[in-house]
Amino acid sequence: MRLLAVASLVAGLLAVAVPAQARKPLLGTVVDGGGKPIAGAAVECVFAPDGPDLLPVDALTATTDARGRFRVDALPGALYQCWAAGPADADGVQLVSAIAPAAVGQLPALVAKTKSGTSAVTLRGLDAWQDRAPFTLRCLVAGRQLAAKVEVVDGGFVASVGARPLGGVEAEVRDRDGLTVVRSRLAPRATRLTVPPPQPARLRVVDDKGQPVAGARVVRVRDRARISVAAPDRQIGLTAPDEVHSGGAFLGTAGNDGIANVRIAWAHDPFGPKAKVELESLCLRVDAPGRGASYGGRDYQSLVENGKEAEEKERDGLLLSLPVAKPWRGRLVDGGKPLAGVGVVAKFEVAIEGQQGWTREWHDQMRAVTDADGRFRFDAMPANAKNIDLAYAIGADRLPPPATAAPLAARPVFAHPIAARGDGDDDVLVDVTALATVELTVRDEGGGMGRGLQLGIISGECESADRSSLRLLAPDASGRIAVKVPPGNWVVVACTESGYVAKEFDAATTPTLELKVEPFPTMRARIVDTDGKPVAGAGFRVSAQQWVAGESDTLVDILRDLAMAWNDELLRRARSDADGVVRVGFVVDSGSHATGTFYARGMSSAALELVAEDLGDVVVQ
Repeated sequence: MRLLAVASLVAGLLAVAVPAQARKPLLGTVVDGGGKPIAGAAVECVFAPDGPDLLPVDALTATTDARGRFRVDALPGALYQCWAAGPADADGVQLVSAIAPAAVGQLPALVAKTKSGTSAVTLRGLDAWQDRAPFTLRCLVAGRQLAAKVEVVDGGFVASVGARPLGGVEAEVRDRDGLTVVRSRLAPRATRLTVPPPQPARLRVVDDKGQPVAGARVVRVRDRARISVAAPDRQIGLTAPDEVHSGGAFLGTAGNDGIANVRIAWAHDPFGPKAKVELESLCLRVDAPGRGASYGGRDYQSLVENGKEAEEKERDGLLLSLPVAKPWRGRLVDGGKPLAGVGVVAKFEVAIEGQQGWTREWHDQMRAVTDADGRFRFDAMPANAKNIDLAYAIGADRLPPPATAAPLAARPVFAHPIAARGDGDDDVLVDVTALATVELTVRDEGGGMGRGLQLGIISGECESADRSSLRLLAPDASGRIAVKVPPGNWVVVACTESGYVAKEFDAATTPTLELKVEPFPTMRARIVDTDGKPVAGAGFRVSAQQWVAGESDTLVDILRDLAMAWNDELLRRARSDADGVVRVGFVVDSGSHATGTFYARGMSSAALELVAEDLGDVVVQ
C-alpha cells in the first residue's frame, strides 16, 4: 500500500494509569482448532503501547482452568496483546495461538492450533561473524523479552528457543559486545535463521567545522511507520501501526579519527551500485553528546547522506556532519505538580531532501526520563526533525488519581499535540489537568453495546493522516471509554467485519460522543450470461482507480486508508449466489473513483464504476 505524504503528526499520546484498585477482570478462553477448551494453558497479556524495545507498561500471566477459561486483572481501556500456549505433550510440543488484541469486557477466545515448543534453532551464516562470538539470541514477544544463549555445536551455531506464538516474534542476534548483528522474524516452528554476510559500512563523522567527532554512536533504525489492517481468519479489523524500534540496532562507535567501520548484515554492498542493493531501507543514525543527530543510508529510491539525497558514485562510505545540539525540552506536570521518573519517547520524522526538489520522510525515535521537576530533554534531536510525537507511559500502580480531577469510568488516554519545537525558554509544557474529557460510546450494527470493538483515534489537526499517530483504544463491556485529549479536532474510527464508522469531533465542545457502526455500503447486481441465465460464483475486481484532486483532511485520508486496505479483501470475498445475485460491500473513498469488472470462469463484464447502487442485470461474456 502506497504511503501518503504527511504534513503533520498527532503530537502525542500520554497514557496515564489508574490506581491498582481500578483494575477489572479481563476474561477469556483458550480453545484448540476444533473449539475444544484447553485446560492448563499458559496465557500472557501484555500492554506495550510504545513499541517492542520499550518495557511493557503492564504484563500479566494466567493459567486456564478445566473449562479453558482464564482471568487477569487488567487496566480498563488498555489494549493488551495476548497469546496462549497449551501444555506440552510427551515430545515437548505445545499448541500455540496467534497474538491477538484484547481488553476488559471483550471476552477473547484464543485459538491454539499451531504446533510449537522448545526447539533447537540453527543460525546459519554466523560462521562469517566468528570474530564477534559468543552470540546471544534475544526474542521479543508482544513486548516481553525471552533470551537464549547461542552455542557452538559441531561447528554450527544453535540456540534453544521456547514455544513461540504465531506471528509477532522479533528475533535479534547480538555479539559479545552487545552490538546487533541481525534482526528477523521467527516463526513458531522455525528451526533455521539465516544471517546475511557482513558488509562493511564506513562512516566518517565530523562536526560543523569538519573536525572528527570521536565516540559518535552508529545506530541502524527500522523505518516502518504505517497503518495496517489485520484479516486473521478473514476478519476485518484495525491493528496498531508498526513502531520504529526505539533504541535501534547499535552497530558501533567512531574512533578518535571520526571513522566508524561498522558492518551490516546485508546480501550486497550497501554503498555499491543501486541495482545490486536489496529493496530495503538502510537507515543509519549517528549521534554524539552535545550534538544533533545526522542520518545516512539507502532506500529504494536513492543513497542518503546528511539527510539529503547523495550522488550515486563509487565510494567507500558516507560523510556525516553533526551540528551543535539545539536541545528540545519539555516538562510534564499534573495540575502544576511535576511528574518525575516518567519515561518519555519522542517519535518524529526526518525530512529527506531530493535533488529534484522532492522530499520524503524517515522515522525515528528517542527516549528520556523526567527529572524531579518533571523536565526532560532531547539533546540529539536532529535539526530537520518534524511532526514530533511525544508519548509518555506512567507505571500502572504508581500514580494516584489527580486530586483536582474526578475519577473516570475507564482508563484515561491523554494526547498532546506539539505545533513547534521546544527551544530554549520555549519549552513544551504538558499539564494533565488542562485536557478535555470526552466519553465515547460505540454501538454495533444492531445497536448493541459494541463489546469487543476497537476504537482508533487520531488528531484531526494534521492536513493528512499519519499512520504512526493512530492509537487504539478498548471500550469497556458497555462500549464506553473516557478519553482526555487537548481541545481541537479529532477523528475516531471503529470497524467490524461487516461495517465501520468514522467521525470527526471537537474535544472542547463534545463531552459525549456516540458512534454507531453502519454496514458497509453495498453494490448489488445480478450476474447473467449472454442467454440471460444466472451465473454463480462471479466476483468483482478493480481494474483502474483515478484520484480526485481537491483539498485533503484527516477524515478523508483515514477513509482513503481504510478503502485501500480493506476493499481488496471485501471485494475478494464477494461471490454471486445460485441466482447470480452478488452484493459487494466496500469503503467509500470520496477522494477517488474506482472502476472494475465482474468476472467468472473466463467471462467478464464491461467496465463499471464501483458505486453503492443496485445495477440490475450485468452480462458477462
